[in-house]
Amino acid sequence: MKDVFVSHSKEDKGIAKKLVSKLETSGITCYVKQRDIKSGNEKKLIADSNIFILVLSSHSQESEEQIRQMKTAVEESCVIIPFRTGKTDTKLSTVYLLHSLEWVDPFEDGFDEAFEILLEIIEENSEGK
Repeated sequence: MKDVFVSHSKEDKGIAKKLVSKLETSGITCYVKQRDIKSGNEKKLIADSNIFILVLSSHSQESEEQIRQMKTAVEESCVIIPFRTGKTDTKLSTVYLLHSLEWVDPFEDGFDEAFEILLEIIEENSEGK
C-alpha cells in the first residue's frame, strides 16, 4: 500500500485528523506536515508519498500552504485526490486543475461512505507499484 500525504488548512485540522486516523488504522502510512515535518522537508514528504489527498474546503482555497503543497504534488506527479469536506466556491484555477480528477465527497455522501470510496481509489493507484 502506498503512503499518502494529507494536505489541509489549519481550520480543517479536525477532519484531517479523523481522516488520517482512519487511513492509518487501515494500514496506510500518512504524512501530515504539521506532525511529520521532522521526517523530512515538505517537498520530500510529498514526493515520497505518491498519493496526495487534498482536504478541500472553503478554508483551503485561501491557504497559501495548501496551494504550494498542491503545486509540489503536481510537479512530483502524485495522484491527487480532492476530499471535499464542505461547500466550496472553487476558484477558476482550482477548478481547472482538479476538474479531471476523481473526487471524494464526504460533504455530499457522508464520511463513512466517502472513506470507503477513498480506500478504493488509493488501492487502485497502489496496485503494481
